[in-house]
Amino acid sequence: MTKPTLARRFDTGIFDAHLIHDTEHATRLRFTLLEREEEELDKLTENEFQANYQAEYERACAQDDEKWYPYRAAGIFNNQLNDVYERSEIDSIIKNRWSELRNQVRARYIEATFPEVIKALERRAMLEPRYETEWGFRVKSRGEQEIANALRFYTITNQNTGECERVTLLYEPLFRIPDENRVIIPDFAIPEYCLIIEYAGLEERNYKVGLYMKMEAIRRLGFPFVIMRREDLDDVRKSLNQKLKFYFDFETSETDPF
Repeated sequence: MTKPTLARRFDTGIFDAHLIHDTEHATRLRFTLLEREEEELDKLTENEFQANYQAEYERACAQDDEKWYPYRAAGIFNNQLNDVYERSEIDSIIKNRWSELRNQVRARYIEATFPEVIKALERRAMLEPRYETEWGFRVKSRGEQEIANALRFYTITNQNTGECERVTLLYEPLFRIPDENRVIIPDFAIPEYCLIIEYAGLEERNYKVGLYMKMEAIRRLGFPFVIMRREDLDDVRKSLNQKLKFYFDFETSETDPF
């Protein structure tokens, strides 16, 4: 029987740039910025650097003079060769200063998101995952458990080897919304398909409002977004297939492909 393979149609690089990757205990965070964010940081760096260019140039000249003065004084190189070495040294110092400033600008940009990241981490830690899944990690509800287990039937073809592999399933990843300076927490993400899956298991008004805002944010980014509800759990595999076919063309099987 055919394995349940989804057709890839979305830019995984852009999707990954919205994810904040963290370790199991959230002791380290890894950010990948969007291309447009990097371009904007280049502009900010250049503007800041040009505003202080004269001072940077004078410091570079002083640093160059300190290095090459002994060679000039000893007459090791002729004046023309001295000038070539000095200009090259000044250019190198200026480029290094620009790179250092660029790193500082990027660090400031990422640090500006930390308050939202901390809030998201606190929200994520409010409930302890108690339900073991077939993936080896725990989730916070039986509905999420059923959905996670059903997602083990979905695969992706490795572009390098041509082999069929199980998809990667992220549980409650941190997901950046750069234009809104927000960090949301989807229930599940499958990065190979740029796919977000939510389980709407509660009926409280605040929960529904939050789910709607999360859904709209993801849709504005153009990524596929699937909501699973309690009634979908009656036949979770069938419900998943029906909802995923809105975005992907695929066939399914009745047995675990692995």
